[in-house]
Order: sequence, then structure tokens, then C-alpha cells
Amino acid sequence: PGTSLENTVSVSSTTADSNPLNNSATADTSILGAADLTISKSQLTAGPIHAGDLVTYTITITNSGPGLARSVDVKDQLPAGMTLAGISASNGGVCGGAVCQFGTLANGATRTVTVTARVGSDVATGSLTNTAAAYSTDESNQANNTATVNTAVDALAALTISKVDLSDPV
Repeated sequence: PGTSLENTVSVSSTTADSNPLNNSATADTSILGAADLTISKSQLTAGPIHAGDLVTYTITITNSGPGLARSVDVKDQLPAGMTLAGISASNGGVCGGAVCQFGTLANGATRTVTVTARVGSDVATGSLTNTAAAYSTDESNQANNTATVNTAVDALAALTISKVDLSDPV
């Protein structure tokens, strides 16, 4: 998807030419209107996150152009230890599972995805790495198509106590 430039060159001479049909040539050059998607991701829920709790992330996708970005998809790859609790997209994005689709983004257009995930109650204290990626059929620079957030997790102990009366009556 783009335009084409046509360049024609001709030659002539004052000397008679026995084959004037080969005195010009034309070349077509396709110019692609490539897009450049950039993505950023931030954690909205202040950390550390306790095992079993929800954490919310915001993902921002921008088409830095110069052309249109068609068939734009954003995928949030949740790590082991997290399950998807909810996902929504701005400006007409359609989400299913951990993927949101936006169709076409014009040069300079920005879209936002909000992801809520639950940290498993059995996750140990440490860090979970969560990466999101943006895709387009018109992408020219894939080096800036992923964004990662490390989420600090604090496992809380679930203690229980019971008491039994061993001597009855006292």
C-alpha cells in the first residue's frame, strides 16, 4: 500500500538512428508508506503486589508514521503466575483474550489498552516480567514494538491457628 514513481529517460541524436524504438526506458519504483509503531507499558497499581491480588497495566501504542498502520494488534503476554482478569481498549479497539485489535492507525494516532491481571496466590516473593507487543502489516521498525514491566510480588503467609482443650474439666 503506497504510491509508485515512474521515471523515464530518453536519448536522441542528430545522427540517424536505425532503431529509434530503444531510445527510451521507463522504471517504476514503488514507495511504501511504512508505519512505525511504538509501544510503552506502565504499571498503575503501586507495588509490591501481594500474591492473590490484582494488578493493572496501561499499554500505549502510537503510529509514528509516516504511513498508515493497518491491521494493528496488541498482545499482552502474561507471565506464568498471572491470569487475565480484564482487558479493554480505547477508540474502538476490540479485545479478546490478551489481544486487542485496532484496525488502521493514522500517522500520529495513539491507542490505549488497560489490562488487569491476578497474581496467583501461590506466587513466591520476587518479580514477574510482563511483556506487551504491537504488530502491523505495514511495520517498518520492529525494534520498538515491545515493552516490558517487572512487577514486584510480595507473598504473604497465610497462617492459621487452632486450640484444643486437652484436659476437661479443669
